[in-house]
Parts: sequence; C-alpha cells; structure tokens
Amino acid sequence: MVKIRKIFSVLFWTAVCFCLANFVCGWRAFAVMSSSMEPACPAGSLVISKPVPFRLLKKGDIVTFCKEGGVTVTHRIVQVDQNKRYIETKGDGNQIQDTGKTFETDIIGRIETVIPRAGYLSLAIKRGGPALLFILAVWSGFRFLLPVFGYDKPL
Repeated sequence: MVKIRKIFSVLFWTAVCFCLANFVCGWRAFAVMSSSMEPACPAGSLVISKPVPFRLLKKGDIVTFCKEGGVTVTHRIVQVDQNKRYIETKGDGNQIQDTGKTFETDIIGRIETVIPRAGYLSLAIKRGGPALLFILAVWSGFRFLLPVFGYDKPL
C-alpha cells in the first residue's frame, strides 16, 4: 500500500509541476498519434512544446503546429524563410516533405522534451476522463467507507 501511495504521490506532484510550468511558461503537451516522426518521437509519446520567437527556429528543430481544420502536427523543420515568416516541415519517418507552408501564426512551439509511451496515458485520460473519475470515486467510496460499516477486510 505504501508503494502505491508513493507512486500516486509522484504522479500527482509531477502533474502539479507540469501544470505550473504550463501556466508560467506556456508549455503544452501533445500526444503523438502516428509513426511519422519515428524514431525521434515514437507513436504514443508525449511531446512537450514551448513557445519560442520565430527568429529562433532553425532547420532541424522539431515543432508542433496547427494545420487547416485544427489538426495538430509535430514534424521537423526542413526550411525556414525568415523574410516571409514560414517554415516547411517533414516527418522523420515520411518519404516526402509536407505539402504547403506553415506560417508563424500556426506554430504552437518547439519540442523541448519527448516522453515515450506517456501519450497513451494522456489520451486515455482525455477520452475516458469522466468515466475514470467516476470509477475512482466509487472505488474510493467503497475503500474508505466500508470500514465505517464494520467491513474490515481489505479490498
């Protein structure tokens, strides 16, 4: 039981630190959905994106940006045009460069950290958050209220 508490404590404080960093620095997390950036960012990874001035972006940086229709993409910069304020990108695992240009206003940030497999947890929480919270609430209720009614056996 002590190990489980330590694990949840570490997860809780990690989440708190991330939320503070997000609030203070504007960092954002995104789950990588495809293998287009393997091996740098495998499918299921969580990438942490930090806003940076356009002038600091360079060829080889990995960035997250919005495409038409609100789709979020994480790919590597293959060309930067500082005058017209756009970049061209390509996924490491793709054979061809992305079509079109990504303008400064569509860039969310440069990738600072890649956490393998953590994106799966992020997606599970986003997709099943309310259901997960309900299950945890019911389990917690049983776990902590049963002893009140005389049931002392651990669950």
